Amino acid sequence: MSREAQVRFCERPGVRLPRATHLVVLCSTRQEAEEALAYVKEVLAELKLSLHETKTRLVRFDEGFEFLGFRFRQWRIGVRPKAIEKFKERVRTLTQRQQGRNVEAVISDLSPVIRGWARYFGVAEVAAVFHRLDGWIRMRIRSFRSKRRRRTDNRRYHNRHLARWGLLSLLECRPELRLSYMRVARS
Repeated sequence: MSREAQVRFCERPGVRLPRATHLVVLCSTRQEAEEALAYVKEVLAELKLSLHETKTRLVRFDEGFEFLGFRFRQWRIGVRPKAIEKFKERVRTLTQRQQGRNVEAVISDLSPVIRGWARYFGVAEVAAVFHRLDGWIRMRIRSFRSKRRRRTDNRRYHNRHLARWGLLSLLECRPELRLSYMRVARS
């Protein structure tokens, strides 16, 4: 892409566009959306690139859409179920019971995963999801420690023990900044 085409694409009046491989274009009307789609296709054609046809679609905002692991729905931003399952699979891998390691080593490997996931998805409305996942992670650590899963183990290893071992909480790692449609709509 020539420098002139880049500037024309990124500095179009009324358009703020980051340089990215994924993008969402929001428009007021269906006609504006169709014009924006045609414009994006035109600019990408100059770059000898094309849109992924199965991933490109025009939808009404109130129908909702999924983008970069987030689920955007009418007045709410959440986490895609697929992203939650991928996170849980990563935690399962790190907390397999039959490892020749102690609980502190497992928690130290788990901490960056928890911190990164909380900081990425914590900007959405996820308090309830994080609360459930925190309980699930604590159960995984208790099961790892006792090499089994029983309800009585929850009484044996209290949350303060897990915190002393260094287990982080998704809710505690969540960033202060939150995304909200309501704040965007007012500004």
